[in-house]
Amino acid sequence: MTKTSKLNVMAAAAVISLVAGCHTDSPQQVRRDGFVPEDQPRLMRSLIITQEAAGARRDATLHPADFDSDGVNSLGQQKLDLMLAADEPTDPIVIYLDFAEADVPANAHHSVLQFLKNRGLPEAQVSLKDGPNPGATAPAADSVKALHALAGPGTGTGGSGASGGATSGGASAAPTGGMTAH
Repeated sequence: MTKTSKLNVMAAAAVISLVAGCHTDSPQQVRRDGFVPEDQPRLMRSLIITQEAAGARRDATLHPADFDSDGVNSLGQQKLDLMLAADEPTDPIVIYLDFAEADVPANAHHSVLQFLKNRGLPEAQVSLKDGPNPGATAPAADSVKALHALAGPGTGTGGSGASGGATSGGASAAPTGGMTAH
């Protein structure tokens, strides 16, 4: 074979493989590989809803913004729905009503109980407590110290100047060691 005929054969083979490689038996094959039909939930949305529900259940607190003169408003209802959607089994579900210095609406407890009852939750499975959720608070300082310890001294995350980095690294060395042991 001559050099020209070899190139022609290779070009023909390339064209045939391109045409054959792009052919599919059904339009669904292409769609199945990368796109979810419009009527099915997207994986990312499902993950977001799961995280929202877990966060709402962990916080478990309704604030004055979640109520209006009629009782629990749509914002509070959405949060309660998220609490119910969380997969964490708790019996009873504890919901904190944290009004701090605001006036508690007279029907706050009743409206929350009624909303949850309408969602199929018996009143015996609900515990309402006034005040903030004691389990939903964590000082940010401990997390910041742990973050600085992970970055290490002298990386610029420990504060300005050499003394800031040394202080941050030295102060968080013991707690970080305890955190890695768990």
